[in-house]
Amino acid sequence: MNYANDRGAQSRRTTVLLGAGASANAGLPVTSELAARILKRANDSMFIPPWVRILNAVYGAMAGHQGLRGNDPQTAVNIETLISSLRLLQIREDHEVAPFVTTWLPALTELPIATPNGPAAKHLVEAILEYNDTTKPDYLAARISKAVGTLARSELKPDMAAPLRDAEKFVLNELTNILGAQGDVSYLGPLVSLAMNQPGGADVITLNYDLTVERVTDGIIEVNRGVHSWRPGESIHFPTRDRSMNLIKVHGSLDWVVRKTPAPHGLVVSTEIVEADRNAYSSGDASAPWIVVGDRDKLGTDGPTIELNYAAREALRRTDHLAVVGYSFRDEHINTLIRDWMAGDETRTMTVLDKKWPTFSRNSRHDPADFRSQLVATYAPRVDNEGERIQSRLLPVEGTADEKLLEVLKSEPTADPKELITIEQLPEGRNEKLLVTWHGPRLDVTQVEVKPIEQYAGPRGMNRATLSSPEATLGTTSQRSQPRSIIRFFSWGCEETKTIFLNRGPHDEVALTISGPSILGGYTASVVLADYDLI
Repeated sequence: MNYANDRGAQSRRTTVLLGAGASANAGLPVTSELAARILKRANDSMFIPPWVRILNAVYGAMAGHQGLRGNDPQTAVNIETLISSLRLLQIREDHEVAPFVTTWLPALTELPIATPNGPAAKHLVEAILEYNDTTKPDYLAARISKAVGTLARSELKPDMAAPLRDAEKFVLNELTNILGAQGDVSYLGPLVSLAMNQPGGADVITLNYDLTVERVTDGIIEVNRGVHSWRPGESIHFPTRDRSMNLIKVHGSLDWVVRKTPAPHGLVVSTEIVEADRNAYSSGDASAPWIVVGDRDKLGTDGPTIELNYAAREALRRTDHLAVVGYSFRDEHINTLIRDWMAGDETRTMTVLDKKWPTFSRNSRHDPADFRSQLVATYAPRVDNEGERIQSRLLPVEGTADEKLLEVLKSEPTADPKELITIEQLPEGRNEKLLVTWHGPRLDVTQVEVKPIEQYAGPRGMNRATLSSPEATLGTTSQRSQPRSIIRFFSWGCEETKTIFLNRGPHDEVALTISGPSILGGYTASVVLADYDLI
């Protein structure tokens, strides 16, 4: 692909944020699928070691907890929460909330994980073998008694640290193997085009550990990931340069490993992150990767965590438009970064690509627990106190990265058209045939209502108007107690025209109203249909 020829006018600077969904088209699973796949691999062996039992217990407890809260247990455990839990459980007795937790998960202490090969059993066997030495009977009897007590205590309260470490090591190794086997990444080519054509190159912030972006840029443009020149105690620099890309991997990378080096005089040990051989993943020789998971790691882990987060914030400060691809908005640190950036300048805009956007009605889009719905409520088109629609700063796009990545990089929010509804009126026997076109965002279950402007007209009594349509999938409702008629459609796309038949009095003005939920919130728009001569 000749990326240099795909040159468009760049009036504003675009920065890209990639989530797990951006790598799905390369054949890589998203975070919840990763956890389930690794758990299955752990249980494939006929022999189930203690760390697998621990892993099963942790995964099952997390899924069950979400299920009891009414959430989908199949998506309750993602790879980040699984690794974070394994790490936290290793230090659970030292955790700051430990004094307030009366009982940790009973399954963790009730699992039969003590084995005869443990140190307590080994000491017991050695003492018994030495018991024939009659010169030290009291000493050996005391030693056997101590060894039996130690072994019994290990059964009552087994040492969980070792199997938890083994479980974490297995998860990290399998994570490396799975994510290291990506397929075709050419669909990410628009990122290369952006870096080559945008003045100052491109800043790409990614939450992914995989190497999909590195693969698509290999040999085409210069990519700066920061860690190659980073040293503990220093900042990471991502200067802007033409025809280059800053790839800010805030959660680490499959090919970053930890190297411990003594500081001067041997007083402390500093943690250095170095780049490993990327070809090691195909041969299975890779070490466990340096990746950041969970709230504690993202704030306090060894390595350049804070510097990478600061670099991401700096990249946003120099941009006007953020293109978000495949991010689920479940990371509080990243959500705070986005919220602060959007609040800092009213000219900043976002385009967000997701495989499926939920629709929001007027009453449901203000869910305080859902950051995405809050973005919609705050930055989608709104109506001010005078009835004028406010310019949108958020453009949701439905689709996958291989279908819509280029569109997301080039698109920005625009104002709603002044006329959301246009109608062509045609005679149809004693009725009117209305060709109704909707110009707003796609609506889900859509209601169309017609109502006379004047409810009463002298001796004729109550005016009535009725609607019908062969496309009305949810039936027709006639309101007998009121002079209005309602029909409903399953959905109504942008620029889609529907055929509706209207029956009304020859001199009646009616108001036709279309309303329904959309990915930008609830919409309601009306058009007045004046007298229409059917002759």
